[in-house]
Amino acid sequence: MAIADRLRDQTAGGKKLDGYSVWLLFDDGEEAIKSWTDSDSTYGTKHLAAKWGRDGTLTKIKAFIVTDMIGDKDLDIQQESRDTDWLVDLVRQATKKYGYEKYFFKDKEQIEDDHLPFVKRGVPSIDLVDIDYGPPNNSYHHTDKDTMDKLSAHSLTIDGDVIMETVRLVGLK
Repeated sequence: MAIADRLRDQTAGGKKLDGYSVWLLFDDGEEAIKSWTDSDSTYGTKHLAAKWGRDGTLTKIKAFIVTDMIGDKDLDIQQESRDTDWLVDLVRQATKKYGYEKYFFKDKEQIEDDHLPFVKRGVPSIDLVDIDYGPPNNSYHHTDKDTMDKLSAHSLTIDGDVIMETVRLVGLK
């Protein structure tokens, strides 16, 4: 919600976001019903990507940016191997602006997430996700240990700065 507040005042190239808009999407139905497969996962974004494919909305999307599990105290955003290269470059540029390079893209791996239905339809996409949530080996994810005390205001500030700068850079592209 803080990003929504900041977007209200965001400028691109010294002027308000004239000519394009930023939509915030809160999706649902990501998790598998039985076990994670291509057909049993990401229900909400599959539905939305298909709908927007039919009505022409997909062709108007300049960039689809997913953020997932980005509040970890030990922030480590992996690079998803199917991310759009120019969006990765813009995020790298944003991290350099603030000196946040150490928190982003140390590792590159394939991550199944809500960006894939859009990737499969040719939409420029990036998945900003900290898949390693809790020591050792993602131990907080989907457990009763996933509590508010695991979140970091510092990490969320880093993410917010990088996301806002990336949105600004996308607007200049």
